[in-house]
Amino acid sequence: MNSQFSQFPLSPALQARLDANSFDIPTPVQEGAIPPALEGRDVLATAQTGTGKTLSFLIPIIEMLQKTPDRNAAQALILLPTRELAMQVEVAFKAIRTSPLQTAALVVGGMQERPQLGA
Repeated sequence: MNSQFSQFPLSPALQARLDANSFDIPTPVQEGAIPPALEGRDVLATAQTGTGKTLSFLIPIIEMLQKTPDRNAAQALILLPTRELAMQVEVAFKAIRTSPLQTAALVVGGMQERPQLGA
């Protein structure tokens, strides 16, 4: 298993974003989930809260979206069970997304609409 994110086969841009956010050492769930997800394999991971599951799926999604020739056509849909978790995942995505990728659109029920400035 890898002991550092720098050992994963990630683009320099994504490596830089991980470094900028002080993500150096993957958690056990990240070590187990990221490599097969980067290969395009399906992954089902269960772990306690705070163990790194969000990066376990965001890193492969970002890496694959970067490699898509037509970035305007490339999309990912992440469905989450709660508004709070959806907001946390959006923050994590914005922290590590690479510059060629567009920002995320957070869509949740039960919230008043308001424009997102500076997104």
